[in-house]
Amino acid sequence: MTILNQHAHKAHFVEHRGTLYGLTKRNILWRYNFKTHTYQEVKQVDKHVTSISDMSDTQLLFVKRISQKKKSR
Repeated sequence: MTILNQHAHKAHFVEHRGTLYGLTKRNILWRYNFKTHTYQEVKQVDKHVTSISDMSDTQLLFVKRISQKKKSR
């Protein structure tokens, strides 16, 4: 699990079927397989994604921060 110390920036992780999923500080989705002890960066995600909320066999659900600047009058 030492490998995760350098990649696991965001505190929220999701485990699914023996694999841990998370995001790096550069918003790259990664996975770590507990059985084979292998780490893999999967893909870049949108810069506004803050965490992984849930997943199924075929889909990931991300939390995305959306903000709007208030107009001054």
